[in-house]
Amino acid sequence: CEDNKDEKDLNLLRSQVEKYIFSNNNEENNVEKNEKEAIINKESFGIYSFNLFTSEFCENLIEVLEVFNQSDLPQTRPNSMNRYGTIINSIGMAPFMNTIQKLITQPLATFLYPPPSSSTTPPTTTLKVCNESTFLDSHHSFSVRYKSGEDLGLDMHTDDSEITMNICLGKPHFKGSGLVFCGGLGESNHRILKYKYQHKIGKCIIHLGRQRHGADNIIFGERINLIIWNRSLAYRRYYAHVLKPEYAIEEGPPSLQCLSETHDHDYDHYKTLYKQQEIKEQQEKKEKEKVLSPPSLVMITDRQGDDTDKAAAETEGQEEEEEEEDDEDDNDDDDDRVDKCFKIPTNIFNAGLSQAKL
Repeated sequence: CEDNKDEKDLNLLRSQVEKYIFSNNNEENNVEKNEKEAIINKESFGIYSFNLFTSEFCENLIEVLEVFNQSDLPQTRPNSMNRYGTIINSIGMAPFMNTIQKLITQPLATFLYPPPSSSTTPPTTTLKVCNESTFLDSHHSFSVRYKSGEDLGLDMHTDDSEITMNICLGKPHFKGSGLVFCGGLGESNHRILKYKYQHKIGKCIIHLGRQRHGADNIIFGERINLIIWNRSLAYRRYYAHVLKPEYAIEEGPPSLQCLSETHDHDYDHYKTLYKQQEIKEQQEKKEKEKVLSPPSLVMITDRQGDDTDKAAAETEGQEEEEEEEDDEDDNDDDDDRVDKCFKIPTNIFNAGLSQAKL
């Protein structure tokens, strides 16, 4: 790593450019104006996004990738976790990726992730200042694909890179499959939920490779992204032999969203614990709803029910009595009709009886 001789010039440039960085958490009244003028959006601490590719370029690149995937050429999975995708460097696009790294990633990373100030270096040491962004000298570039029947999402992980650039290519109208960010590798909060990001076609999100993150399951459609793992051999040597990093003790229980089934040895423990906690909360909620129900109202409702039942019974009895009276009246009417029918003159009756005998 080289000495930071241009530190003053870099700080001056940073002060001039910072006004073009818009924070999504900005609470100023001039938020809309800042967002329109912004070149880079600060999604969260250490996580930035900006527009990189046009939609036409994204469509063309997807077409190139699909042609290669449908060919008989040998294909290798992009990394140890994603099963579907293409290694960009293997299809003749390495020079294009080199240009992106040199003209975009390197200056941007130096600006967003500045090396530590030389004033913090102990005066008795001859060590040179270095961090992830000091000198990017190589990259692993590949595409990933998420859709139903293939990879739906990606478990929590860190990247094998110093600086990661993640560009969404499409396809249009996909839903879900956002990124979930947690803390940095080795930090006390590395398994604490930090930020959720939703992809937009043509937009790039940039973060440190040691930033723990994962991808939610896709809900609808297909998402294809271009990933650039920018690496620095100089930093890796410095990191391994000089910094000798130590892992901090976790500040508390991990967030459920930051657990990794692939990498965390205590995944089953915390997964079971959170499940039991969820069941307990549901039970407490039901008991709380019972307690909040006023007993007096229940009693009043019961008494109202009794009164209603009594009134209904009385009404029913009255209706039965009325029906009985109606039946008696009907019987009397029937008797009158019978009497009228049988009041026949005796001579006609006798004549009919004599005829019947014959």
